[in-house]
Amino acid sequence: MPAIDKVRFSRLCLTHAEFCGINAHYLVAVAQLRSQINDDMDDGKVGPFRFTQAEWDRNRTNPAFETSFEPEDIGSWRMQCAVFARMIGVA
Repeated sequence: MPAIDKVRFSRLCLTHAEFCGINAHYLVAVAQLRSQINDDMDDGKVGPFRFTQAEWDRNRTNPAFETSFEPEDIGSWRMQCAVFARMIGVA
């Protein structure tokens, strides 16, 4: 798949970072390091944050936040931004 538009990606990371009280630069940097902000699959790891299905399933629901995600949502880079921000926000 093609690279994700970095401006759109960064804006979405900023939104989720503000919601979770974390640093947006960290979200973008992690995605850049893990995938160069690409929406593809590499060695069983999916999307810009390179979630495995097991990692996704462990973190897709979080009682601290109202939103939960489905197992198949791992394929959405937008939902990956939300889940990763929530993972960092409650750590």
